Amino acid sequence: MPTRGATSCEIHCSEQAGRRHGPRLGTGVIGMRRRCKAGWLPPVAITALAVSYAVNAAAETPGLGSGLEDWIGTSIDARDSIRRAEDPKPEAEACLKRLCWHPTTFAVRVDRPGRPDAGDLWLSFPAAGLKPSELRPEDRPLARVVVEWYAVRDGMGRLARRPAVVVVHESGSGMTVGRMIARGLRQRGVHAFMVQLPGYGARKVPRDVTQVERFGRMLVQSVRDVRRTRDAVTALPVVVKNRVALQGTSLGGFVAATVAGIDDAFSHVFVLLAGGDLYTVVMTGARDAAGVRRELLKAGLTERQIRELAGLVEPLHVAHRVVADRFWLFRGKFDTVVPPECSRKLARAIGLEAGHEIVLPVNHYSGIVFLPATLDFIAARVNGTDRGTRPQDVGRNAGGRTVPSDAASAPMRGTEGGM
Repeated sequence: MPTRGATSCEIHCSEQAGRRHGPRLGTGVIGMRRRCKAGWLPPVAITALAVSYAVNAAAETPGLGSGLEDWIGTSIDARDSIRRAEDPKPEAEACLKRLCWHPTTFAVRVDRPGRPDAGDLWLSFPAAGLKPSELRPEDRPLARVVVEWYAVRDGMGRLARRPAVVVVHESGSGMTVGRMIARGLRQRGVHAFMVQLPGYGARKVPRDVTQVERFGRMLVQSVRDVRRTRDAVTALPVVVKNRVALQGTSLGGFVAATVAGIDDAFSHVFVLLAGGDLYTVVMTGARDAAGVRRELLKAGLTERQIRELAGLVEPLHVAHRVVADRFWLFRGKFDTVVPPECSRKLARAIGLEAGHEIVLPVNHYSGIVFLPATLDFIAARVNGTDRGTRPQDVGRNAGGRTVPSDAASAPMRGTEGGM
C-alpha cells in the first residue's frame, strides 16, 4: 500500500483488508497499526491519519472495473511528452517553433457530457501554450480543451482497458462525421476521444476572419490541442498507452497530418479526405473549400494573407518527419473539395508505400459509404488484429456490398458542410 503522511511513521495494513476492498477502497483502517521511533501513536493521531488516508484514497483515479459514474468529477495528473528536435529545413523549423511549447504537467478533468449525444464522458484540460489572462472575455472558451470520450465497456458496464484513437472532426459546425467515427470505433472495441477544435462545441467563440492574427492563433491552437490530447488520454489507466492512434477527416485530416509531423507520439495515423498544400485547397477547391475562400476574400484578406495563414499549419512543411509505415492516407478519386493532386503531394512528401495510400471511388461526401469498411481497417490495426484486412478491401467494399464507381457522383445527404 502507498504511504501517506509523515515519513517517520510506518503504515501497516493487513493484506486481507487490501484484498477485500481493493486499491481504491482499502483505506488501511482495518488491521492498521501506526508506530514511530518514540513508540505507539496516541488514538487521536491514529484517527487523524486514518481519515487523511481514506480521503486521499477516495480521490484516487478510478481504475479497471470502474463504471462511468466513478469517473465523474475526478481529476487526473498528466504530463506533456512533446519532443521537438531541430530540423535543418527552414520551413519545418519555423513551423515547429510555432506549434511546440515547453512541456509541463497539467490536470485532466472528467465530467458528464455537455449533451446526451456527445460521448459518454468529457475530458477538459488547459490549452497548451495559451495564457487565459491574455484572452478577450469572448474568447475564454478557448482556454480549455474539451474532448468527448466514447468509452468501451464490458458486459457489466465497467470501463475496459483498450487501445484508443484521438479523433479530429471535419469543419461542419455539428461535428457530425467526427462523432460518427468516434461511435463506430467504440463499437469496434477502441476508446475514441474526439477533440472539439477551437471555435466548435463548448469552445464556440465569435467567428471573425477579419482578425487575421486571432484566426491564425486558432489554427495553431488546433494542432497543439490535438497533440496534448494524446498525453491526456495516455494518463487514463483504462487506455493501452502504446496503442494510441490519431484519425482526422477533411479539415481534421490536415490538422492530424501536421500533428504527425511534430514527433512520433501516435502509434498509428489515419487521414481521410485530406492532403497537403492547404493554400491550393482553399483557393481552388469546390463547395466547402470555395465557401471558405469566399468568406476570406469577402473579409478583405489578400491572397498573400491567405497563403500565410495556410502556411502556419501546412502539413507539407513537416511531412518528411512523419513515420511513413505508421501513416495511412484515404483519398477520394473524384474529390473536388480536396483535389487529388493535393493528396498525392502529401503522400509523396511522406514517402508512403503501396498499401498506405488508399484511393476510394468517391467524392468528398460520398466517402461516407465506405466508412464501415474504413473503420474496420482502422480498428484492426489499432487493436493489433489486422490479419486479413487489406487496404484494397476498403475500396472494394462498403457495408458488405460492392459500390459502383458512379455512386461517387452524388453526395450523401447529411454529410455536407464539412471540409
